[in-house]
Amino acid sequence: MFNLVISAIAVGLVVSSLFVFWFEQRTLRRMRAKQQEQASYYRQNERWYRSASFLQTSSGFSQLLDDLKVSTPYLTNVTPISFTRSRLVARAIDRRTGRAVALKTLVGEAVASAPNVRGLFNEAFILSVLDGTRSPKLVSALSTATGRPILVRDYQDGVSLDRVLIRNSTLDIRPRYSEVKALLQSTSSALTEIHGIGVVHGDLKPANLVANWKMQSDGLPTITPLGDVTLLDFESAAVLDSVGVADSRSQRGTAFFMAPERYASSLIGKTADVYSISALASLLLTGKPSRPGQSAGARIPSQDLREAIRKGFSVFIEERHASIEDWINDVTPALDELIERSGDQMVDWPVSMNEFAREVAYQTATVDTSLRLTRNFDRVIESVLAMSLDLNHGELDTRARTSAEFVSAYYRNELIAQQLLSRGDVAPERLRRRIQDAVQFLDETNRRRAATENPKIEDDSWEEISILRSE
Repeated sequence: MFNLVISAIAVGLVVSSLFVFWFEQRTLRRMRAKQQEQASYYRQNERWYRSASFLQTSSGFSQLLDDLKVSTPYLTNVTPISFTRSRLVARAIDRRTGRAVALKTLVGEAVASAPNVRGLFNEAFILSVLDGTRSPKLVSALSTATGRPILVRDYQDGVSLDRVLIRNSTLDIRPRYSEVKALLQSTSSALTEIHGIGVVHGDLKPANLVANWKMQSDGLPTITPLGDVTLLDFESAAVLDSVGVADSRSQRGTAFFMAPERYASSLIGKTADVYSISALASLLLTGKPSRPGQSAGARIPSQDLREAIRKGFSVFIEERHASIEDWINDVTPALDELIERSGDQMVDWPVSMNEFAREVAYQTATVDTSLRLTRNFDRVIESVLAMSLDLNHGELDTRARTSAEFVSAYYRNELIAQQLLSRGDVAPERLRRRIQDAVQFLDETNRRRAATENPKIEDDSWEEISILRSE
């Protein structure tokens, strides 16, 4: 009997040892696979950072060099920074001063596009108004002999936030709550300063935030800025009038970050930037381009913080914070309380790091937000009221067009909610929900279109992501 017990114990120990060995080996294999995956992403990301040589072989860059030789011979050592379908940004040296400058120009069909030309010269005008306030100083704006518009400004040292986020996410590094706080405070300070001059940015997103970043002990950058954050890309910016509004005539913007009144080319105010910085906060705190009121918002472990961001992120202008100062004064205490209660933890994202990197890359792709599809808004209103906004029926383009027209009609005051409600066609809460759903559907549609138009991202071709980045 004793021998049987000893044998059973021995067999049990052997089985346990084999199980532990199997479990350790499986864990090691998973760790090695994860390390190899991260190393692969890192190498791809490094190719992306070294992609200037790729851009230098493009026909658009060659054409730019030919134009510069004739029109701006004082610019030398021209090196591309980013290249989109319509815009090219490069670094150069101004022989006259010896300083580094950045030049921005149009390429392809955009050179002959009046809205694109207006956007570029609008940025030159806005930069002249700001005169270096949390923005690069304007050097000059000109047209070459071939009709190509060029904007020349001071070169801004630093790295854009989208590149830091993508680099860190491919290495499985998430930001801490204190880093998010520092970034939002510096960004809100920049917006407050330009609002004080009377300028609304209109296209705030990670690609348009540049800074030198605090480094970790392992040499990787955090999203905590060293010094001030500088704002870039003022093509969609506007100067406010005496009552604090401006005409948003630009049709360029970025899905998810763009206030819905800009979809409608309607009047905008400071609250348009409140919406955009709330979108930025939502992306950083949830890991997805989602509104805090949705399921992703539950990832924010603070009701006060969730409510503050939700308020700034409202599709209804009158519900948002009246100013950036009000917004950051609402968000900062909630972040402080969260950090004090839970410690300075890393943000909990429900997505893989590679998925987050893709989202950041997608959201930098600028979309055409033109909504001038029809002026028959009576028909549009009736069709929207008749259709189900669960979006289960009809063709995608038809639904997107109807949603776009609905949003445009509402924010241009061509859809008067009071009249609609007085007719008894729809209950107040139902109308609010329809507007929210339409705005969300427009965001999602434009993001999907950006992904479809940029298929190289799907192939993990990080080397070419820089051609999708807009400055």
